[in-house]
Amino acid sequence: MARIALCLAVALLPCSVVARHQGPVKLEDVLRVLKYYTDPRPADFAQAGSQVDSVLAELVVEPRADEEVRCRAARALGRFGGTRAVRVLVATMSAPDYPERVRAAAMVGLALASGEAALEDVKPYLKGPSAVLRIGAAEALGVMGGERARVLLTASMESEDVLEVRAAMEAALKAMRGGTR
Repeated sequence: MARIALCLAVALLPCSVVARHQGPVKLEDVLRVLKYYTDPRPADFAQAGSQVDSVLAELVVEPRADEEVRCRAARALGRFGGTRAVRVLVATMSAPDYPERVRAAAMVGLALASGEAALEDVKPYLKGPSAVLRIGAAEALGVMGGERARVLLTASMESEDVLEVRAAMEAALKAMRGGTR
């Protein structure tokens, strides 16, 4: 089933993504890494060549790409960092027409790219109406770490009614204490 989803993700991508990146081999390598690694790091893309971050940025915003591929690409893009990555991730998490899971993954990617500097961008989602986005915000704050993020998470847990969101907040706090970022 995963192989079918990957094939669909490749087949549905516009030719412009493939053409801009020296043919389908590079895109296929990036997609292969995204398929097999749930949280890929830049070193995992070494065989894909240069400008992987550009391919990841395009996958994040490509509405016809598989949703899980977009989520993994957002987190991976955050690990590459840089101005373009930050712009793409902020725009993605703010886009109401994008799937909530992709937006949540973009928050985590932004936290990976910017650290505590992303706190004000993520903070509003911690109290928003969507549980998926609240989970994404909690995970992002856990990645950021720092006293301000810890205080925000602790205060938000007191009023959170959704078990899954509370669990994500607890996991984020635990990650901060344990240094598992």
